[in-house]
Amino acid sequence: EPDSGMFTTGDFSQEHLYILMHITGDRQMQRVYYEGEFGGDIHLFVARELNIPRRLAKTILYAIIYGATLITISFHTKIRDIRKCSMFRDKLFEIFPDVAYWIKEAQETGLRTGWSEPTLFGRRIKIPEEVNQWGKVDEEGMKRKAVNYPILGSDGEIMKRALIICEREKLPLAITVHDSIVLDGDCEFPVDELENIAPVKIPFKVTKSKRWE
Repeated sequence: EPDSGMFTTGDFSQEHLYILMHITGDRQMQRVYYEGEFGGDIHLFVARELNIPRRLAKTILYAIIYGATLITISFHTKIRDIRKCSMFRDKLFEIFPDVAYWIKEAQETGLRTGWSEPTLFGRRIKIPEEVNQWGKVDEEGMKRKAVNYPILGSDGEIMKRALIICEREKLPLAITVHDSIVLDGDCEFPVDELENIAPVKIPFKVTKSKRWE
């Protein structure tokens, strides 16, 4: 069939952060997302608390999701000063104490058992035991995966269920990228059903454009 001339894109807005909020039960995250502190903009809230630009605050917050180690934060922020990275992480953990507690527990569980904490749908993912360049167990890598796996695993569970819903509705799928679904055509997503796939409601934002962006 010819190109319809229109793309309809649906995106699970800040999906990983909503997953983190639900898994950890963090009260401050709930205040931002559910009670509208700072207009519901969690990156602006973090920026104000750390006294840094919003873009950097966003990078640091997502770095926590991808492992919460100082090396991870340094890599994603391009800040070489590990002491500064440590200061940002410690402050962030003060702001989100329930997140900090969950991360610590998840890392300890991962190192002790070799398995991640459960995803939103109850799966536990095996953490591979890797060896570093000195021939010792790479504990930092395992700790990073212990935090990362429950969140990205939950992301995968949500996306697979979303694609099943789209297939059931016979929507013309063009491509999926991370937490986005792109349809070839001027289409209507079943937004309410998609937002309520998981135990936590995640906003599903829809845009339409003549080019895939």
